[in-house]
Order: sequence, then C-alpha cells, then structure tokens
Amino acid sequence: AKGLTLGDISKDVYLAVKRDRVLVRRFVKVKPLLKLIGYYLAEGYARCSKNCYQIVFSTFDENVKREIKESVREAFGDCIGINEREWKLTISSGIVYLLFTKILKTGSNAHDKRVPSFVFKLPKEKVKILLSAYFTGDGSALKTTPRVSVYSVNLSLLRDIELLLMEFEIKGYFTVDRNANRGNSIALRYYKHRGINAPVSTVYAFNIAGEYYDRFFEEIGFNIERKQSIYDLHKDKTRRRDLRRTEFGWLLRVRKIRYVMASEPFVYCLNARHYHNVIINDYIVSAQCDGDEDSVMLLLDGLLNFSRYYLPDKRGGQMDAPLVLTAIID
Repeated sequence: AKGLTLGDISKDVYLAVKRDRVLVRRFVKVKPLLKLIGYYLAEGYARCSKNCYQIVFSTFDENVKREIKESVREAFGDCIGINEREWKLTISSGIVYLLFTKILKTGSNAHDKRVPSFVFKLPKEKVKILLSAYFTGDGSALKTTPRVSVYSVNLSLLRDIELLLMEFEIKGYFTVDRNANRGNSIALRYYKHRGINAPVSTVYAFNIAGEYYDRFFEEIGFNIERKQSIYDLHKDKTRRRDLRRTEFGWLLRVRKIRYVMASEPFVYCLNARHYHNVIINDYIVSAQCDGDEDSVMLLLDGLLNFSRYYLPDKRGGQMDAPLVLTAIID
C-alpha cells in the first residue's frame, strides 16, 4: 500500500512468490542462516529453469547432511521440503533461491560464489558460525602434518574467507594446483559416478599452519568430530612462530619493485635559500620548516591510521611530528 512503512507490517507475516508453496517468515534467525551460507559456499550451488528454482547442497557426510537439514528448518520453518538423494540435498523454492542469489548475492556456482557483504559487519561470534560451517564442508585437517587446508577454484571466495579470519588474528597462505580433480575429491567421485573423465582444473588452496593452527581450532574449529579430533594428533607439537607478525599487523615481503612513469605533470619542491619562504601567484605561501609540512600531512591521517612507522628514522624525523593530540588549547 502507498505510504506503508516497515513498521506498519506485522512481524508475523510470511513471504512467498507466485507458483511457490513455500512460505518464509519475515524474520529469519541469523545463526542457522549463517550456518547454511557457510555450507552453501563450501558445497552448494543454485540452478533455475522456466518453472524450477533450486538450492542444492552436495555432501557425502551424514553428519553434515543432518546439520544442513536442521538449519533449514530452524531458519525457514517446517514448510520447506528437502529432497534427499544420494549425496544431494535439494530445496525447491523460488523465494529461497532469490534469497541466496539475489538478496544475499552468494553466487550460483563454484566460480562466482562470494561471502555476503553483511557478514563483514557482524560480531565475531556470528562470523565464527559461517566460517566453521565453511571449513567443515570444504576444509580438511591433515593427519600427517599440523595444517588445515580449504580448496576452491574461486580465488576471490578464498580471499573473502582470508579477510574474515583476519578478525580472529588467523593468517594463512595460498598455494595453487594446476592439475586438480585428483585423489578422492568430491568432484572426481562425481565424474566417476557418471562414467565421465574429470576435466583438469586449477584449484587454489588456503592453508593454515604454524601458530595459527592452534588458534584456528580454538576460535573456529570444525562442526564434526571426525575433523575436529585430528587436532589431538598434533596439539603437543612445537609450532613455527610467524616472525612477520607485529603489534601493528603483519609485515609483508616486497616481491617486486616497478617504476611507473607519471602520466600527469611533475610536482616540484622549491627551496628558497636564506628566506625559506616561497610566494606563488601573490597568494600561496610555502614555508620551509623541517618536518612541519610532513606533520600536517600525517595529521590528516592521525585520527584514523597514524603510526610511528610512517616517520623517518633519520635525524629530525620526529622533531615536528604530531605525537600528541590535544582537544583543548589554552
């Protein structure tokens, strides 16, 4: 109705689309929804045709299947039917399809799936739910070495996961396999089941090891005991410390230096001997006072991202630096 606001709508209403028997509550519980998003990013995909809209989860693990089914019912209610066949759980619903693909923008296949933008604004205890489900679905804890790895053809998705883990002070590293679909992967079993030769793919791996291995199991962990219990095999081993970690973050190695020619005219720094002042066009005055000009530039960033690391380590580098900010000047 015209002029109707969200406050005018009852909290008990249900949402639906035409030719769809599924009714979804207006308010969806966020915790089971985050768990579903995690499993969807790991093992799900969306598909649609003229009269069919589906969200599909692929997994061989019975415990994961049970968690997905419980989360679906807790988030959307008992009105949603789940078709279970071999390793697939399928939700046939237009409104759930639209929620995942259009509203949350989680993507529809392995190549375009992304973490929804609202997740990056959530508190850590809620982000943990999504990450734990994602690693449970797609991640693995190695028995031979203390390392957790998660694989995907989608490097952008792994970058999203890396960014979320930074909030827990967990850092990993990337490797790449340009001849994937080997071993006992789900993709390989999928193609073998249909008698088709598996295509060769490029798969990226995000790995967590060293001191961050323990932190992963403390902060995130897996939802199933089979993977979580592997930590007991390595918990007493000595971890390699991350020497690049500081109180301000991580120091990154400079891999390459490349000089780029400026496309715009150069800006020159003028030095006026004896007088130390430059007047330009009768209005602009530039005064040379050691580090004052640098300090003003740093002051622009002082309230947001100031660090002593920005200051020169040479003599006079801290002489005029804004190391103390005061709100009252008498």
